[in-house]
This record gives sequence, structure tokens and C-alpha cells, in this order.
Amino acid sequence: MPSGPPEGYRPDIDGLRAVAVVAVVLYHADLAGLPGGFVGVDVFFVISGYLIGSIVIGALAQGRFSLLHFYDRRARRILPPLIVVVTATAAAGWAVMLPGAYRDFGQSVLATAVFASNVLFFREAGYFDAAAETKALLHTWSLAIEEQFYVVLPLAMMALVRIGRGVWPWAVGAAALASLAVAQAGLADRPDAVFYLLHTRAWELALGVLLAAPALRRQAPGAVRAVLAALGAGLVLWPMLTYGPSTPFPGLAAVPPCLGAALLIQTGLGGTWAARALSWRPAVAVGLISYSLYLWHWPVLVLAGQALARELTLAERIGAVALSVVLAAATWRWVERPARRSRRLSGRGVLAAAAVSLGAMAALGLALHATGGVPGRIDPARLALAEDDALMHGHRHCHFASRLTVPANLCRRGGDGAPRVLLLGDSHADMHGPGLFAAAADAGQAGIQITDSGYVPAPGAFRAGMRARDAANHRLVEAALDAHPSIDTIVVGQFWAQSRRYTLYPKGAGPLTAPVDLTAALDRLIARWPDKRFVLIGPVPTSSRFGAAGAVRARPVAPLSAGAFAAQRRAVAPVLDALARHDNVSVLEVWDEVCSAGGCPAEAPGIGRLYRDEDHLSAAASRAMAPRFRAALSGP
Repeated sequence: MPSGPPEGYRPDIDGLRAVAVVAVVLYHADLAGLPGGFVGVDVFFVISGYLIGSIVIGALAQGRFSLLHFYDRRARRILPPLIVVVTATAAAGWAVMLPGAYRDFGQSVLATAVFASNVLFFREAGYFDAAAETKALLHTWSLAIEEQFYVVLPLAMMALVRIGRGVWPWAVGAAALASLAVAQAGLADRPDAVFYLLHTRAWELALGVLLAAPALRRQAPGAVRAVLAALGAGLVLWPMLTYGPSTPFPGLAAVPPCLGAALLIQTGLGGTWAARALSWRPAVAVGLISYSLYLWHWPVLVLAGQALARELTLAERIGAVALSVVLAAATWRWVERPARRSRRLSGRGVLAAAAVSLGAMAALGLALHATGGVPGRIDPARLALAEDDALMHGHRHCHFASRLTVPANLCRRGGDGAPRVLLLGDSHADMHGPGLFAAAADAGQAGIQITDSGYVPAPGAFRAGMRARDAANHRLVEAALDAHPSIDTIVVGQFWAQSRRYTLYPKGAGPLTAPVDLTAALDRLIARWPDKRFVLIGPVPTSSRFGAAGAVRARPVAPLSAGAFAAQRRAVAPVLDALARHDNVSVLEVWDEVCSAGGCPAEAPGIGRLYRDEDHLSAAASRAMAPRFRAALSGP
């Protein structure tokens, strides 16, 4: 990430940049078994805090700090590669992005131009938001945090130095502790805000700034430095190898990699074995192109996936990373380095050019968004294949149950009379509604639906960041079953693969409470109503080629292989098998309705498209499964 060195070039810091960017790139490309590679961004934050803090504090101490000069250097460092990458991504997106994705890309271009993409992606975060792998500028959230930091830090330091030169380390330290406390406290209820926003990431940057304090730049004896450097290396590498999607992050979990980076930076001033290793010429070379590599790697991966309309193979992911390295090296050689060294413009001229460039970028983003992603780029007949309005369920008002305020307004479906069936769960429960309630109506049974995006119906437990919504849904379930004792069958649907990755907390959880796993969480549901019969709907095949992009790009859409779906089923089997041990629980497998030995297709004769997106069945496919549901409802 962007920042320039303080006086005295340190190759070990470029080596540390290399470690950070390699971890992030391998993590995003799903290579090399680094489930916690995302902590590389946190290492970048500490490095940036140190370098920018050293620049500002050093200039202030010498009485020569200039905001104009500071922002001149930042603009030269940040903007030229960013503008090149955004422009190239927009050009490639014209060829491969569907209108909806291209429209949303335009919005992210605008947000990037005003250094607010972290706020945009925070506001967009949600279950039904576009998947991360469709957002070509998603990675600019961290760049936005650094840019916001560049605005705040110089002004804050100028004010603190006026108060007294010895004041600033205490003020920065207090701000860092407050930021960390807010981040940890917000993990349970507002994890997206903690992840994306400056005030909960500021402590990582502030930790780097503190390293510029004279007291912290003093060096310990060589043997002590060696031990501290080893500790720092371990604290950086250990999270990369052991963290994963279920790690509550950032908060306290971000302390080890950030502290490790700080130790490597601080001890490296006096020279250690770690500093010598990080100064290895290939590592330094990667560190030099780290900013451009960070900018390029994610759009290349996203655009490749959208062009192929499927998950990338191992070879394709390796190829995407290799292409990113080539593009990064070229950008560093012909864009980054010349922009930093050029003296054709300086001071106000650089800032004026920056304003014009960012204005043009913002105008491009507005144009793409206002035109709806320029749908005229795509042949109308093929574009029609991407339209899923006709495939949406006819009872979408039944979903998002937590928006209800009166339990009496619960969605009733199926036949007439007292309800016998309760459909419960997330959108993968909702998608089965047409088939389930058609079967119920044929059997003369009525039912109730309580589904919500990402909802895990586990009494007394909630998803990280969804305490209020999950509590509201839990209350609706209680109210429905209390008001309708006639309900004897509870049908539970889940996106089992995704649900396994949720961080679920017990009621009343504090900041250090251990999460509850999915099996234990659903055991609570079964134990709460032991007199009811539970039917768990097994998984359906999922594939990126089943979505709109696949329908447009490839005709006919290739099926998912039987082996690939078998692997998907095996991944969630432990949860379903454990729950099925209860006497009142059965698992209803529906995959064989759409799969055969030849694989799992995206379309079927007499039904048409089986999917409305990558992992949700169409209403027509659900209705075709009514006989399977009819048999389940008439079971013991």
C-alpha cells in the first residue's frame, strides 16, 4: 500500500511489504494454504502508520513540515497507478461485465475517486449484496482507509505538537487503545463497520505512528533484538496459517499480526537476522511493486471469473496471479517510478492534476451507474437470459420475516385451515416454498413461512452482527408455535455451506465469548420443540455458471459434475448427519431431482432454467419437486 520512506531507505520494510502483499494475493487467489492471509492488510496498515508518521513527525521536529509538500508526495505515490488500474478495469469490464455488475462497478469507481469506497462497501455489506468475487474494486476499501488517515494524521500532529512535543505519543496511544476497544466491542453487533471503517482500524495505523516516537526508536542489545524479531516474525506468520473466515476479526484478533509487524519494524532499525532476511533482493523487488500488485491482483481475478462465468481452476488462478505480477512490474517501471521522480509539475500543479484526474474518474463512475451499466453493449436476446424476474418466487413478501412487527401478519401459505407446517430458515428455505406449499395444498394442509436472509433458527443464539434481526426472528418462531399448536412439522432449509462459516454467539455473549458451532446451534432448535417433527432439506448443487453470467456467456450452460457436487455434499454432511441422530429429525435430499450420473444441469426439459442465480433454485424447479415434499409431509 502507498507510502514513502522516512529519511534513510530501509530495504527490510520493502521485504515486509512483500510478505504482506504475497499473503493477501495468495489468500484471494486461494493458493498456498494461507487461510489467514487477509492479515497482510493489517501489516500494511502498521507499515503505513510508521512511514507516514516518521515523515510528518520528522518534518515537524525540524520546523519544515508543509501540507502542500505532503499531499504532493501522496498524490504522486497513490494516484497514477490507481488511475491506470481503474481505467483498465473499466475497459475490460465493458467486454465482460453484465449490466448490473457494470452499474455497480460505476458506483465503486465514484466512491474510489472520493476516497470513500470503504464506506460504500460497508453500506452494501449484506447477505443479498453481490458476492465479493463480482466487485472488481472491493480491495480499494483499505486504500480509502489510508487516504482518510492521510487527511487526519498531519492535522492532528500539527495540533498536538503545538501543545507540546512530548504530548503526541500519549495522545496517539490513547486514541489507539480507544479504537481497539471500539473495534472489539463492535464485533458482535457491527462486524461490517468494524472491518471497513477508519475509526475501528485507526489503532493499527496509530501503532505504526508510535514507532516513530524517539523513546520507541531506542534499540535493545543485539540478543534481545534477535528474540524480539523472532517473536515478531511468529506473530505475523502464525495468524496467516491459522486464522480463517470464522475468526472474529479485526478487534483483538488483529493484535498479533500488527504487533508482530511493529516488532519487525522496530528491531530492524538496529539490524537483526529478520531484517537481513527481509532485505533479500527478491523480497525487496516484490516489495517495490507491492502497491501496484495489490491494485492489480483483485480486478484480474474478478474479471477472469466474470469472463469465464465460473470458478477459476487452479491453473487459471495461478495464471491470474502471474499476469498481476507482470502488470504490477510494468506499472511500477513506467507509471509509479516516473510519477514520483518527475518534476514537470510540483506543489499546486500536482494537486490540480490530481483533482482533474479524480474528477474524470468520478464522472466515469457516474456515467456507468446512471446508464444502468450500458446494457446496449450486449445482444438483447442473450441479455434476456440473465433476467430472473420471472424466476423470482411469487411470495417474496414472505421473506425477510424480521421486518414484521405483528406476529399475526405471519405469511400463511398452502391450503386452508389450521397450519400444520412451518417453513423455517434462510433464503435456501424460501426457495423451496413453491414446491413445499404446493405439496401442502394438495394434501389439504396449511403452513406458515418464517425465513430471512442468512437466518439460522437457533433459539438463544445469533450471528455476528445480526443480534437484533435474529432475536426478532426467534420471537416470531416462538409466537407462531405458541399460537398454532396444530403445527406438527417444521421444515428447515439452510445454505448449509455458508451457514457453517457463520460466527454464532450464545445469548448474552460478551466480547470474549466462544462461538457456538452450527450443529450445537440447531440442536437448540430441536431441543426447544421435542414434540415436533423436523425435516431438514439437504443441499442443492451450486455453481457460478448457473447464474446470470453463465446463462449469457455459455449456451448451453455446462452442468456441474457429479463429483463436484458430491464434494459439496460431503462438506456439509457432518452437520446433517449429526442432527439426523435425533429421533424426530429426518433429512430430505432433493439433489437427485436435478442431478444424474452425467452431472447436475442448469436447465431441464419442461422446466427451463433450474436456477435463478448461482445457488438458488427457480420457482419452476421448486414446484417440480412437489412430489418429493408431498412424500415428506405424509411421512411418520
